[in-house]
Amino acid sequence: MVKYNGTMDFQALAVCSVALFVKMVFVAFFTGWARSKEGTPATPEDAKSSTTEPLTGHKPNGLVERGLNMHRNDLENIPIFLILAILLLLSSLLGAGKSSHIAHIVYYSVFTFSRFAHTALYMFGVPKIRSAMWSLGLLTTFAVGIHLIVQVFNFPTVREL
Repeated sequence: MVKYNGTMDFQALAVCSVALFVKMVFVAFFTGWARSKEGTPATPEDAKSSTTEPLTGHKPNGLVERGLNMHRNDLENIPIFLILAILLLLSSLLGAGKSSHIAHIVYYSVFTFSRFAHTALYMFGVPKIRSAMWSLGLLTTFAVGIHLIVQVFNFPTVREL
């Protein structure tokens, strides 16, 4: 029996994690650009140092609101997925049950794709497909969580070691 070493899984998770980080930074820059374009500074001190005249009584909308919503949605979905994915990888490395390299890589790839697609579709205002991509990411997160629970409860007992 070949011992599970998780190298491919770890590499896939590392690449996907960095890609998701870069995507989130892009969303932050997008929001900053939108604030500048729409004249909606984030704070009063930003308004004072701005070279453009802020709109009085103006609340974020349009591109700014889109950017803020994309960022909030990322913060609601990406961290929990990454926590579950890391726990799944660690449980596999610790020898909990039989784990599939392919399943892990598919989880990481599908989730990353769904988040990139969700952001692009949100940015361009395509609601139905965007919702489908959000759902795909959520289902992938549930799949990782279920896989983790099943795997953890298949740990060998002390007598089996």
